[in-house]
Amino acid sequence: YMCAGGFTLEGTHSAYCYSGTWSSPVPVCIPLEGQPHAPQPPTGENPCLIDYNGCDQVCTYGGYTKAVCQCYNGYKHHGKKCLSLDDTRNHSSSSCSSSGCSHGCSENGGIARCYCPRGYTLDNDGKTCRDVDECMSDKGGCQDICINYEGSHRCDCRRGYKLDTDGRSCIQEPSLPLPTQNPCYFYNGGCSQGCENNNGAVKCYCWTGYTLSDDSRACHKVSVPDPCSSNNGLRPCGDICVNLGNGRHRCECRQPGTQLHQDGRSCVDINECDENNFGCMHYCYNTVGSALCYCKPGFKLDINNKTCSDIDECSLPGIESHCYGQCVNTMGSFRCVPAAAQYATTTASTRDETTVTKDAEKPDGEIIFPGNEPTPEPTVPVPTSRPVSTCEDGFEHDAYGRCVDVNECRTGELRCSQHCVNTQGSVYCTCDRGYALAADGMTCVDIDECAKLPYPCDQGCVNTMGSYACTCWTGFELSSADGHSCTDIDECVNNNGGCERDCVNIPGGHFCTCPKGSKISSDLRSCVGVTCPAFVEVANGITKCVPEIEKGKFARVGTVCNSRCAKGYGREGTPRNECLENGTWSHAFPSCSAKYCPPLKNPEHGRVLPERCLSDAGNVVSSRCTYTCDEGFILSGKIVNTCKRTATWKHQPPTCKRRRSEVSITCPQDVHAVLPSGSDHGRVELPRPVSTNVDTDNIVVHPGYLKDYKGDFHFGSHTVTYVARDPETGREASCTFVVEILDKEPPNILSCPGSVHVYATRLEGAVVRWEEPEFEDNVDVDVVKKSKEPGTVFPVGEHFVQYVAYDTSGNRVTCEFAVIVQSKECGWLRDIENGHPDCNDWLYGVVCEPYCYSGFGFPRNVPTVYACNLSGIWEPRSWIPECSPIQPTSSTSCMPGSEYFDELEDEANVCLECPPGMFWEAGTSMCSFCEEGFYQDEFGQTHCKPCPSSSTSATSQLIKEQCGA
Repeated sequence: YMCAGGFTLEGTHSAYCYSGTWSSPVPVCIPLEGQPHAPQPPTGENPCLIDYNGCDQVCTYGGYTKAVCQCYNGYKHHGKKCLSLDDTRNHSSSSCSSSGCSHGCSENGGIARCYCPRGYTLDNDGKTCRDVDECMSDKGGCQDICINYEGSHRCDCRRGYKLDTDGRSCIQEPSLPLPTQNPCYFYNGGCSQGCENNNGAVKCYCWTGYTLSDDSRACHKVSVPDPCSSNNGLRPCGDICVNLGNGRHRCECRQPGTQLHQDGRSCVDINECDENNFGCMHYCYNTVGSALCYCKPGFKLDINNKTCSDIDECSLPGIESHCYGQCVNTMGSFRCVPAAAQYATTTASTRDETTVTKDAEKPDGEIIFPGNEPTPEPTVPVPTSRPVSTCEDGFEHDAYGRCVDVNECRTGELRCSQHCVNTQGSVYCTCDRGYALAADGMTCVDIDECAKLPYPCDQGCVNTMGSYACTCWTGFELSSADGHSCTDIDECVNNNGGCERDCVNIPGGHFCTCPKGSKISSDLRSCVGVTCPAFVEVANGITKCVPEIEKGKFARVGTVCNSRCAKGYGREGTPRNECLENGTWSHAFPSCSAKYCPPLKNPEHGRVLPERCLSDAGNVVSSRCTYTCDEGFILSGKIVNTCKRTATWKHQPPTCKRRRSEVSITCPQDVHAVLPSGSDHGRVELPRPVSTNVDTDNIVVHPGYLKDYKGDFHFGSHTVTYVARDPETGREASCTFVVEILDKEPPNILSCPGSVHVYATRLEGAVVRWEEPEFEDNVDVDVVKKSKEPGTVFPVGEHFVQYVAYDTSGNRVTCEFAVIVQSKECGWLRDIENGHPDCNDWLYGVVCEPYCYSGFGFPRNVPTVYACNLSGIWEPRSWIPECSPIQPTSSTSCMPGSEYFDELEDEANVCLECPPGMFWEAGTSMCSFCEEGFYQDEFGQTHCKPCPSSSTSATSQLIKEQCGA
């Protein structure tokens, strides 16, 4: 908070919003005795930083107490406001959505303009807002430390000092115990905006519109959406929306004659008729954005659209039909006077009159609005007898009885304040230039040209009686050419503007600048080197700076100081500090304070030495204390304890425990047990320890599932541990033994195949397959060994297959079965008449060759070899025909039923009868076998007989073979 000139602040200079509550109440500004109460900004302070100094568009400040308001191109000054020169001018259309403004934007007259909030200045591009570093100008008015941040700055003091109520100077504060100090009090805890004391630790936070950066200290501006942009087609304002930055906006109305509604969004019409009747002489009718004047019956609106003039009804066409005699015009009406009676005199009591209503014709210029119809005028009397001589209003009889004009200006009937103008039958008042006639039609009032549009002056305007004068703001001069425009005065031309170094001219003023490494002094003209305030010596510590600084002197930019604390003292704060270009130290200087560990206590049955270890302030950092125990007790814990730099002890306090002998325990011999039949585990009761010097309650058995020295054990070896523990000393002893669980039970056969019988299907024998046997074991079947695999080829004969199953203990069981491979037998061929078969074993069967005795033989179609196959069937037939007698012949042919041979059994030209089972076939002249379903039981036949439907005992053996019976 700050007060204007002539006032002093009573209360806290600054307040912070924390957790929804302000840190202090609002202060008040009290007038100084003998000082005027007109508010003036303090000397050297930038008035543009206070609500933009009320400027509508641009506020500039040249280092003096007066700020200058300026307008953008296309606008003209009107006080501190900016008005469009010509809203109808063809500007290039733009909008805030495409303006590229970094902070605020507003639209007026189709033109988008960028503006900046307080603490920022518009860059040369007209779009970007650049932070004003107030600390660069005389440390921002701060006595000690100036901290600049986005949009503003604040003052701060070194440790041991605090801000005075003016928010700038520093006063010494009472010393407080270190634990009660607020870390945010020193340099705002290093936070760029808000600082919160979190149990002695710094927690930075940012204001609305900013976000905390990764270093948890600096705050960066958050990109805020344009509040004036359309949201789902809905605009926040009915007419003009002005973006105020940080998500805020303001609604305005561009149409003259409208104003903002109470809802703050929409624009409503102003009833201009409520103020001085809108200047209308007679009637006023309000319209949207403006108003209209209209006149009483008998009058018409003048060219100024305000005053009303009488209508001369006597000059209107068709008046003769309403007036008998002479028509005499009056103000707002007319009279009819008979021509013969113009010079006669009479009294009103002797007149007979006829009434004529004055509404036959509407006068020119008269406007009748619905609901505003004027009250009909009184009727006009028209004489019907005895002509009467009378003069209309504004006329009088002269000495000859004629009607002549009355000069009301001379009679003083109309009291005009300036000029009186007499007319035929009437009179009116006029005013000098710069004045306007009041509503009474007589008084002339001054016209305030400075309040009218278009604004007559470039900057300032002073109204005078009947005229006005243009003025210019400080830093500008009035043009002698036109008397209303103002041009900037370049103060830098004259003596460099009083600046020691560089002078920068701005519209309406100028300011001085300094090169890097220096800053502007309090006179705003000269330059002084940038320095940091002298640092405060660190008590109980040492600070070394490069380059060295004399005690109480200021430090140059770039000076680096390192601080350390003496032994026994702890440091709080950053040890390294650097003088920055803005004239502030990079950190607050640290402090060194003595560190004490809390007093120790003597352990039960022991002592701690030396005695200082038992006092409140006897244990500084790095001090050591030693523990001892009484006779018969031993120390459990660390003998020596050290006070750490954090004022805490390095170890927990030890204890003294009664001295005892070593714990001992002896385990029993290994245990062997056999699994129960059909089970993979067995319950074993363990033997107790052979010897121990502790109670059985202090013996623990591992594994932990063994309770009361009992438990279930699975097959295999198990290690059991007995742990004996002394509850007082915590010492332990242990022993182990083995529990061996044996498996004596062989596997069990679930299935085993019986003997397998097969017939040979190949010369080698037969491929034999079987379902393999299945085994199970109470623990696990480890391996199954077998003598043959299914699918093995076995030769004809009997074979044995074995499967042997072993468990993990080597117990075994055997499954054995036989595989028998047989060949099928055909049976012996029957003997034949007059011959015999010669049979021998061959491969896997029997082969027979039939032979006939001498003098006998076989036809050609009788096979020479008969074989028994693997299926036990003779091939090609299961019987051999009889041998037929050889009969010589002298010819080369035989009788039907016999087959001819040119040589057989060393005999030439013989015949051989077809034996039974065969017939003589005429086509080949050879003997052929009967087909299936036929037979022949006689020699020398030419055909075969059909087989009977069933066989009987009378049927020969041959018939059975041929017929298949």
